Amino acid sequence: SSSNQNEVKSLTLTQMLRTTQAWLLLWTCTILAGGGTVMTNNVGQMVESLGLSPTTAPASLALFSAAQAAARVLTGSISEWALSAKGKCCCGVVIPRPAFLVIASFGGCAAHFLLGMATSEVAFVIGVALSGAAFGMIWPLMVLIVGECFGAAHVGANYMFYDGVTSAIGTLLLSKFVVQEVYESHIVKKHSSLFDDDDTP
Repeated sequence: SSSNQNEVKSLTLTQMLRTTQAWLLLWTCTILAGGGTVMTNNVGQMVESLGLSPTTAPASLALFSAAQAAARVLTGSISEWALSAKGKCCCGVVIPRPAFLVIASFGGCAAHFLLGMATSEVAFVIGVALSGAAFGMIWPLMVLIVGECFGAAHVGANYMFYDGVTSAIGTLLLSKFVVQEVYESHIVKKHSSLFDDDDTP
């Protein structure tokens, strides 16, 4: 409500970074942003490694984009409805906006678990769609949560910190280092198995 928003103390960027909430938000959004860039940068290799049709890669990217765009549009409206009287759960409790980050986190976790276990085109496509939705949810949530938790006076600088840092660190950490480590570990195993077969009489 507007009365609650007026009670929120506006924090500068340095003041915000002294709070536990700021770092929890940064961690969550960094992992979700990194998970999204993993998909956009590596979906072609994933399709090839699973032996799926080459047309699956562009179709999956289109589905990822559609899912994340829909999530961006709907997340703000749904979270706003959840904060209103109509959005109260069966216990009469209003669902806070950060709870939607928990939903996005579970969605992203389920997506990458499904992608890791996928052996069929249907499972792969569902995983891509879930990953896109989780990725899209964080962007409107970051704007709204930053304003509601840390005040509106410095929301521009505070939000841009999250916008830049989550994309940069998430992409570097997950899409670069983690994916590279996974690729290299599988290459080593493949080469070692080939050498073992050659040694077999």
